[in-house]
Amino acid sequence: MMTTNPRAAPILAARIATFVSAGRPYLVWAIPGDQPPAEAMAAPCLSATFMVDGGCALVALNDPHLTAYIRLKVPLVFACERKVDRRKLLKRRAAFSALGYRLWEEDARGHPVE
Repeated sequence: MMTTNPRAAPILAARIATFVSAGRPYLVWAIPGDQPPAEAMAAPCLSATFMVDGGCALVALNDPHLTAYIRLKVPLVFACERKVDRRKLLKRRAAFSALGYRLWEEDARGHPVE
């Protein structure tokens, strides 16, 4: 899906670079509706980031703040230290879909893919 905002790609690239430099290279984007991540993250609205420490994917999923953000239909980013935690989050694709979210992950070039 193409973005309509010309500023979206650079904004998303800057956010990805920030996560990678913080030691969180494994990203999962949970975006409400059918917007691509670049469009959702460039919009002037609230978004939430969950920094997932190694082995703590389930802790992030049980965070009470996550429930509140989902209720508000806020774009979410899970920035994981380990690939295994990203896989655990992606296994919840059906649950996020039932809540109106689509999950995206990073491809080898650092671009979000569904």
